[in-house]
Amino acid sequence: MWLKIFFDEESFNCLVKTIPVESMCRTALDDAVRLGTTRVIGCNDVEARELLFQAQSLCPNAISRVAEAIRAAGLTP
Repeated sequence: MWLKIFFDEESFNCLVKTIPVESMCRTALDDAVRLGTTRVIGCNDVEARELLFQAQSLCPNAISRVAEAIRAAGLTP
């Protein structure tokens, strides 16, 4: 399932610093679209879960955004 996840600048920057370059979800971060002060990424549910796993407690605001997008799609984080 395809998800769009919206991040504020602080959350997005935290993810960029935290997620390793070799991670499968890194491509989604690299392809993010800027809408004002918001960054939007498109990814599948597996990549979204990988974001949750990789960021864990290091980026709490980003984690809540990812979990919210997963729940909104009717999936379990």
